Amino acid sequence: MARQIEKYNKPILLLCIILIVLIVALVIIFEIRNNNQEEGLIAIESIQNELQEFAATPVTERENNKALEDSITNIINTYRMPYIRARAHFLLGTLYAEQAMWFDAARVYRIIFDEYRRNYLAPLALYNSAISLEMAGDLSMGLETLLEFIDYYQNEEVPYLPRALFNVGRLYETQGDIAMAIK
Repeated sequence: MARQIEKYNKPILLLCIILIVLIVALVIIFEIRNNNQEEGLIAIESIQNELQEFAATPVTERENNKALEDSITNIINTYRMPYIRARAHFLLGTLYAEQAMWFDAARVYRIIFDEYRRNYLAPLALYNSAISLEMAGDLSMGLETLLEFIDYYQNEEVPYLPRALFNVGRLYETQGDIAMAIK
């Protein structure tokens, strides 16, 4: 009996060592991921403050924002956490909107909806994409995006839904389709 126990000592010891190494590795991975996420959140907050300062500056006094755009793009390319990436895309869309780069803003806002639909920014991003398209002069794509917004969020409590419905009616009226505007 003692020989049989001794026979299994080495495999049991090896299994215990492997389990300990795996547990330590998992702890290290989670700690690194947590630190990386913290760095990303700090970077996002910093850029958001810079963007607010940029937006508060009169248009005639604004300097080149390439550094700000590069900082946001760097966050998008560096951090893989969906929350951080979605916020960075939102800030980039806002930066483009502040400069009246409407098609770029619409494209970036659309990325949030397409890639991060479960993120709290997704409804606002799709709505902003539609409004950016309208501001760019593409009324048909703006209308189509608003209709998509309404269709996708019609059964949810989204604060922008009444505005979207109003804007759909307004855009139909602008296009001369009074029957659809009333509907």
